[in-house]
Amino acid sequence: MMSKSYLLSFAKTKGSIAAVALAAILMAANATVASAQNKATEDNGIEKKVIGGVDDLSGVDPSSAYCANGTNVTDGNKIVCLYNVGAKKFLSIGGLWGTQAALNVSPHSIYMYWNKNSKTYFLESKVSGSSAGSYMGIIWDKFIKKKMLFMDRGGSKVTFERGKDYTEKNKVYLVNIADQGFLTAYPDDEKKICNYASKATEGTQEYKNQEWKVITKNEYYELFKITPANMESVVDASFLITCPDFRINDTDAAKWTIGGKNLPNDVKSHVYFGDKKMYKTYDLIGNTKDDSWTGRTEPHHADYGLYFYCYTKGLRGFTFYQDVKVHKAGWYLLRCNGFSTANSSENITTNGKPLANLFITVLNADSKPIKEKYSTAAFNGVSQKDAEALGNTYEGAGIGRAFFEGKYENQVQICLDKAPNGNEISNDNPVTLRIGFYVDPTPDGKPEVGDNELTAADEFKLLYAGPRRNPELILDEESTDLRYLTEAKDEYKNSVLHLNRKLNDNMWNSLILPVDLTWGQMKRTFGDAVKVAKLEALTENSVQFVTVEPDSDEQVMVKAFEPYIVYPPYTQVKSAPYTVEHFYTSKGEDNSEWLGKDYKPSKDENNRLTKTLKADHYDITMVSLDREKLTQHVNTDTWESKIQFKTIDGNYGKMVCKGTMAKTYDKDENGKNKIISGRDDLNGDYFMYKGKLIQVPHNENGKQYSYGLKAFRCWFELTANTPAEGKPSQVSLLIDGVEDSTTGIDDIHGSTDRTSYKRGIEGVFNINGQMVRRSCSLEGLPQGMYVVNGKKIIIR
Repeated sequence: MMSKSYLLSFAKTKGSIAAVALAAILMAANATVASAQNKATEDNGIEKKVIGGVDDLSGVDPSSAYCANGTNVTDGNKIVCLYNVGAKKFLSIGGLWGTQAALNVSPHSIYMYWNKNSKTYFLESKVSGSSAGSYMGIIWDKFIKKKMLFMDRGGSKVTFERGKDYTEKNKVYLVNIADQGFLTAYPDDEKKICNYASKATEGTQEYKNQEWKVITKNEYYELFKITPANMESVVDASFLITCPDFRINDTDAAKWTIGGKNLPNDVKSHVYFGDKKMYKTYDLIGNTKDDSWTGRTEPHHADYGLYFYCYTKGLRGFTFYQDVKVHKAGWYLLRCNGFSTANSSENITTNGKPLANLFITVLNADSKPIKEKYSTAAFNGVSQKDAEALGNTYEGAGIGRAFFEGKYENQVQICLDKAPNGNEISNDNPVTLRIGFYVDPTPDGKPEVGDNELTAADEFKLLYAGPRRNPELILDEESTDLRYLTEAKDEYKNSVLHLNRKLNDNMWNSLILPVDLTWGQMKRTFGDAVKVAKLEALTENSVQFVTVEPDSDEQVMVKAFEPYIVYPPYTQVKSAPYTVEHFYTSKGEDNSEWLGKDYKPSKDENNRLTKTLKADHYDITMVSLDREKLTQHVNTDTWESKIQFKTIDGNYGKMVCKGTMAKTYDKDENGKNKIISGRDDLNGDYFMYKGKLIQVPHNENGKQYSYGLKAFRCWFELTANTPAEGKPSQVSLLIDGVEDSTTGIDDIHGSTDRTSYKRGIEGVFNINGQMVRRSCSLEGLPQGMYVVNGKKIIIR
């Protein structure tokens, strides 16, 4: 799980000096065309050395050469981060009071100060808003009554000792703090803290948790040169964001701007930092005194300060944003944990759409967003009642704790190929991204915003997913074949998938793909509350699915070539169009030949097969296609998946599940839709339509019926399907053992207000998926149909 203490920024600078100047060694609109440059490197500055991630960086030997005099330096060799090789996380800030030494998945800037006389170091960081100091130090904590390690103290002298596992390519050190103990990571601690402890036994995990690499910012930038195929994961660039996690008393929260038309005069009083019990409004950001907080008590501050987040109440028609400069071309992902009651199912019904959205866009020379280079995704939606209940847990810190645990994650992404001026993106020609979230105004004629309507956000992260691949993977539901994949030789390893598959929100949709998608990819594409069910069994009169419950973001949730049904809470997405100009016929860097319009090799620029996806499709990063498996598992004549699920023989034949990777119909010479020769016409078969299982009529009244499907859909065929006395009149759809025969299956898993983290929650639900009682007791409920523990129960 991600945690709040993980996500502190690399450079928290009041003047953003470090965030701008240090980024100048680094990085950055949504280009829409894959050009005919070298398809492996595309002149993106990718080095040949194979580096997969932080563990492959060697680190440096600490010395005065890497020391700074203050925190305003911009030299990337004088700003470091400490990486723990056992925990695989960075030294940062969090824990007790929100300022304890802690662990973080994002690198956090440390400034080493050289004590010439004692030959020791001070470790300083930018702890905005702290009145005690800005150094790592051991101090007696009055609240828990023992010595602890904090990042906002007067300095404790530090020395570095080579670790047992030290090599020239793996420069690991033990960090001795004032001869009182060694800097130790505790990744299994609930709050992911660091502390000091006596030297652990060599060869143990505890010893590994005391081994640290000192990595300069310049060395960290080497990760941005990784070839996509070698990327173990996306590269964290969150240090470019100022105050990404709204840490307690972080005055840099003022770097976030509130914009919008017709905002109330007291707009800043609608924006809060803290939690439900202890908070301050936007206009008090600069005041770090204890009395600037409403509801502050020392116990609450000490226990829950690390969970603080940003939220708005009773506010619509605004944008909450920050501008960030990047200096390298490629894909950027923006993530945050957040939700809005404006996006509850009730409000979506009233307003006609989700109002709250995460966004990332590119600014032009006039600092205006470029409409063609803009990506948005709807925030997770939670009902007002559930938001209030969550906020009341953990003494008012429940929402922040949920974000700390990685819940309610959102993501958008954008690709930068050229700067807005048409030139290459570089240190001297950076691109400015605008990132944040917005809530649209109340639609005309709709009720005004409620005083308690809540939009909450935390843990902003900017991630770099590598340069534009050439080409990138396209899966288009309008394609009548996949020859552009089977006949070409382009390699799609850790590619970006451009997926055009129209889904109905708040309904079950069938889905079959030629690629795997993980839980992390699914929830970041279709919303944190997305539900997925896999085919479990077939009988001659039923289709049975069970919901998939992943254990981690990395777990595969949708396996290639296998049938699923998917229930997305929202399908509203905004992305740029994308065109592939060449599909190459050789692997590696050879781009001298490509597929022509007739799918045969060509070297004629006027004879090129191209593919274009229109705007507002799904962009999913770090996706791989196995071409060998594609040809193995898909019939390249019909483009049906060869993996089929069947029943045993029953009284009425076999039920077979099939899936198509290509559109089964096209226009005839008269412009009318017609089933393509050799493709299944679905006569008498069953398919998903707007959340229901529908049967295509079977030779009804002597007529031959047919139905065509677009790509990446499934259907169910009952073989030997001839009229017979006693034959079942209907095939039922079951999810988790609950049958739906005529009214859809929305009753069990249909509420967008019930996220994946609340599946299986105790309670009684009505057929609309709304909780009517938190216990499982049915006593006193009026007549009707209810759902308890996944089962329908009728009270008469």
